[in-house]
Amino acid sequence: MLKAVSEKGLKMTAAKAGYVYDITEIDGQTVTMTVIAPTENAEYSGLNNYSVVVRIDYGSVSWLFTGDLSEEGESDILASGADIDVTALKVGHHGSRSASSEEFLAAVTPRLCLISCGSGNSYGHPTDEALSRLEEYTDKIYRTDINGTVVVYSDGSKLYVSCESSTEESQ
Repeated sequence: MLKAVSEKGLKMTAAKAGYVYDITEIDGQTVTMTVIAPTENAEYSGLNNYSVVVRIDYGSVSWLFTGDLSEEGESDILASGADIDVTALKVGHHGSRSASSEEFLAAVTPRLCLISCGSGNSYGHPTDEALSRLEEYTDKIYRTDINGTVVVYSDGSKLYVSCESSTEESQ
């Protein structure tokens, strides 16, 4: 990626918690992206907790994208006081045991969760422990290992989910 950026003469900007970007406007509603993490002065032993975490807002619908974040990074986000109460959650670290802690999910209160993981992956993602925690908040859990390609889209007031075999309203 760095090579491609350099070859194209592009400028990179480091993600910093608190940055807010107006992405676009749709039917008079601004779609914004807020960088939630990494939090300022974060220091982790592993790279996963340096994942860029963003919140996307469009009308009354919101998403939280957590990358490979695990409990250590989640704790820092909770301590930061960032608004992470969202409609939809892209589950951290592919549904690993060390992500989506009870405390984090209680702050996020997702109505829909998406787990990106490969079928039969050697890590056993998503774990039963993570799924059990997620099921306390929603029965709308979509997994790429089961549902194939999953597309979540919105009109600003409702979420819609399209999987390889079906489309449904989710909110």
